[in-house]
Amino acid sequence: GRGFYQERNYDEAVKYFQKVADQFGQNPTTREALGFLGSTYVRLKRTDDAVAAYKLIIDRFPNEPGLDRAYLNIIDAFHEAGRHTEALNWVTQTRTRFKGDVGSNLALFSQLRIHLAQSAWQDVIKDADELSKLGALGGLRVAGGTTSEEVSFLKAFALEQLGSTNEAISAYLAI
Repeated sequence: GRGFYQERNYDEAVKYFQKVADQFGQNPTTREALGFLGSTYVRLKRTDDAVAAYKLIIDRFPNEPGLDRAYLNIIDAFHEAGRHTEALNWVTQTRTRFKGDVGSNLALFSQLRIHLAQSAWQDVIKDADELSKLGALGGLRVAGGTTSEEVSFLKAFALEQLGSTNEAISAYLAI
């Protein structure tokens, strides 16, 4: 499955990842296969199938470390499909489930990016203000992570889009 995935032969990759998921239940290999299955479906633009694969990870491995990644992948799948309402619903679920953990903060950053895509500048500023108060943003080494500088830049950009030129300039210069 991985070989086909790397070759971008996603239709073939799905067959193998699904076979592992069907035959090996709770095995850690199954969790990995489900993650690849979800990712493969995203690339095939089969959002509902991708979400179903990520939900299987949540259902089958509810106490495993890194579970927040399945939630975050659901948010990203919906966002990529332009299904922002569903993505924002999963942001709320993720922030509730992982309150106080980095997964919650990454979900908030996902929300900021959705608001950015929607040109919802006031919401971007609100999200950036909330993120700037949080410590664990994941950084550049965590998928979906961010830095305080990036958050500050996105806030400055939103201010600029709103026509708050002096505030935007001050925010840019503060970076």
